[in-house]
Amino acid sequence: MVTWKINEQHFEILSSDSLLPQQRICSQLLTLADQGVNKLGFSHCQLITTNDNLLALGFYQK
Repeated sequence: MVTWKINEQHFEILSSDSLLPQQRICSQLLTLADQGVNKLGFSHCQLITTNDNLLALGFYQK
């Protein structure tokens, strides 16, 4: 599941989660979200996480 928020200035990913880790489902969902960002005319997507969430940091950096 990927949840997001859209306002006039930006498109922001709020959360991403998969019940089946290592299946690349979240990666595929983020790719679809990125395609939606482009179709809506946004040039980028914003995503924020904390420095201590190493699993998320590693995933998003890929």
